[in-house]
Amino acid sequence: MEQSTILGVTFDALTLPQAVARCLELIQHGGYVVTPNPEILMAARDTPELKRAIGGAALTVADGAGVVLASKLLSKPLPAKIPGIELAECVMAELAKSGGRVFLFGAKDGVAELAAAKLAEKHKGLIICGTHSGYGYNDTDIIADIYTNKPDFVLVCLGSPKQELFMEKLKPDKFLAMGLGGSLDVFSGTVKRAPVFWRRLNLEWFWRIIKLKRFSRFLTIFKFLITIIFHRKDIQ
Repeated sequence: MEQSTILGVTFDALTLPQAVARCLELIQHGGYVVTPNPEILMAARDTPELKRAIGGAALTVADGAGVVLASKLLSKPLPAKIPGIELAECVMAELAKSGGRVFLFGAKDGVAELAAAKLAEKHKGLIICGTHSGYGYNDTDIIADIYTNKPDFVLVCLGSPKQELFMEKLKPDKFLAMGLGGSLDVFSGTVKRAPVFWRRLNLEWFWRIIKLKRFSRFLTIFKFLITIIFHRKDIQ
């Protein structure tokens, strides 16, 4: 499998269909998937624990046009951006064909349950075997609950770095875990994803900044690109 290293994080150079196939393999063998964007890459530079957790993943894909652009600037181009939410959707669609089991973990109270209902309706045959909000939990109890419910796929939607550190502690055994930030809000319908037009232009990140008023992200993305452009020889 070809790879590309950006700011010390090694990405798997896969297309979306290839990443889906790899995820289905990992369900049998165990492992977790991380989907770093520029913000997570910058945070990992200053947070050894986060960088270690990312490094322990069985699959690392580029969730962001900025990451793909950086790979090209470093002359190690990744074939495509792979949004984690789309990768998860594709995996669940495949699991639905065989009655696969999914556990949803994260978001505010009630959101995971609402997402469970909508996902089960959308993907006929998919079994939502458990849910838990991302607030007021104990790692040990949640891990025990996940293993008790025997999932094939666990969506860990805590935001970074919590989700990466949790998956490292979870140590998936014969099931797949994936860190997906705010995806449960989207699956539940409580938050809308960027329109297709914005996604096709690779501007979903910009739409989210404007929509969610997270203007500090502009500075992080700017710092990321400046780091790549002016220090290419030092960071490959």
